[in-house]
Amino acid sequence: EVSAFIEGAERRGMAERVAATFRLSVDGYGLAPRLGEAVAAARLAMLGRPKPGQGLLLSRRHYDRLGGHAPGRKAEARLIARVGMRRLQVLRAKVLLPSR
Repeated sequence: EVSAFIEGAERRGMAERVAATFRLSVDGYGLAPRLGEAVAAARLAMLGRPKPGQGLLLSRRHYDRLGGHAPGRKAEARLIARVGMRRLQVLRAKVLLPSR
């Protein structure tokens, strides 16, 4: 799926304008990990902002055009915000994060 996203973006001439993120999956049993997944999914649906650990896939030229990771706290969150909700595609593939 990652390859298809990259190839499709390049083929349509959109590689410098779009990015993708993975669905979040939390490793663990019970209610807490599932609740964390639900909160992350709602945040992504409503705000268009994945959690920083969720992964961000974008071309190098797009990354450079956005200014890359700025120094300081929450650099990843600021980069994700600069991508923008409309230019962020959510892949079906999941990233697995450890439970806290």
